[in-house]
Amino acid sequence: MEKSKWVKTLFRAILEGDEYIESEPIIGYEMFRKLQITNIEVKIDKIITITVTLERPGLLIGKAGRTIDELTERLSKRLNDKVEIIIKDSEIWN
Repeated sequence: MEKSKWVKTLFRAILEGDEYIESEPIIGYEMFRKLQITNIEVKIDKIITITVTLERPGLLIGKAGRTIDELTERLSKRLNDKVEIIIKDSEIWN
């Protein structure tokens, strides 16, 4: 599997839960659906940069940034590489 596809799969598995990849999800299936993710882009250089575009960024960030910090930490451990997550709101504000 291409590394960028693996990163996307791992990203989802850690958040939502997957019995084969990650047994303890950060937010679970129902909350994952509420995020309304519209796009995930992965760029692999010296660090792995994941850009997530979604409708409800506050849910992914979590209270005091705990959810996004835990996600970044788990991804870094599993990939043995530094991970940066960029969050974009998919709504256009006028």
